[in-house]
Formats: sequence, structure tokens, C-alpha cells
Amino acid sequence: MLEDDLTIGASLRRLIARSAPVVWVTTISACRLAVASQRFSGLVLDVSLPDGSGVDLLHDLREGGLSAPALVMTGSGDHRVANRCYALSAACVYKPGITDHVAAFVRRTLVSSGSVHERRLRTVELYSEEHELTKREREVLVLATLGIPRERLAAELGITENTVKTLIRRLLGRCDAANLDDVVRAVLARMAETAPELTES
Repeated sequence: MLEDDLTIGASLRRLIARSAPVVWVTTISACRLAVASQRFSGLVLDVSLPDGSGVDLLHDLREGGLSAPALVMTGSGDHRVANRCYALSAACVYKPGITDHVAAFVRRTLVSSGSVHERRLRTVELYSEEHELTKREREVLVLATLGIPRERLAAELGITENTVKTLIRRLLGRCDAANLDDVVRAVLARMAETAPELTES
């Protein structure tokens, strides 16, 4: 993730980290170094940076052969930004109010990245076996690691809100955790340790 506003960056890092390991940089030069040294499954890029344009950076990366999905964030109303993003096969969203768009981008990227999705499922499976989670509790955990908000779990699973509350309470008891976010962080941390290849820059 490339974002120089510290407040926005911190908020987006927390959001993305609920679903995937994240690398946050604040300059074009730092982003170039990160991309050169690591494999990224998705890019979240701001446009206006202290040392250049995120769109220009994306152009250079595309020219260099990088085809990873990209989401460009801008506070500008200049339609040329959106046009350039389209030409670079990137989505463009306008600040403020980008949280839902970023979350949706991360979910789409995870689903399209088969190897990462399979690794996520394997990690959840191992964690579930260690903590003796039931099938339904495991399903809750899978959705939670994908960044699905707690209030949407019932709809995703086709069950009632009360059933979701019961499942989460039992899951937390088995995992000796205070809240679902702690369990998600534990799973994602293990996933990153075994093969930290999904990051956002």
C-alpha cells in the first residue's frame, strides 16, 4: 500500500491486515524498492505523493511487466486520472469514503489469487484442527479472515444473528481468545510466517 497520509494509511493498513499481510510505504521510491524485492498479489496506490505520482509509478510497473491487480486512490476530481487508470487496467476510487472499495478490492484479489486462497484455507484448517473447531466455527473463521464484517456473517452463512453470536462465543472459548479479531490476526500471522507472499503495496 502506497499512502503518505498517516491517518488514512494507518486506517487502511488495519483494514487490509484483517484479510492479508500488508506492506505500507509512504513514498514512490520506497514503493519501487518494495516491488523490486517482493512478490505482490495486489497494489493499493495513492496518486499524489511527495516524490511523484502513483499513476506514473503504476505506468512504469506495467511497462516492467507487473500485471498484479491495482487500486488507485485519489482526492482529485480530474477525470484524466480515471482515464489513465483504465488504460493501465486499474480501478480508481475517490477520497473520502474509500474504505468499502478497498475492502472489496482486497476480497476480489484474494479470490483471484488461487494459491493464496488455498494457503489461507490450509492455514485455517490447521488452526481449526489444533483448536478442535466445528465445521460451522471453521466457516465463520474463513469468512472472518477474508475481511467479512461480523454483522454480515449471518447473511453469508444463511443463519440467524443469534446463531452467529453462539458460534463466535464457542470459537473464542476453544481458541482462548478475547475477540474474533485476535483469532483472525493469529491465523494471518501464521499464514505470513509460512509463506508471506500476499502483501499490498
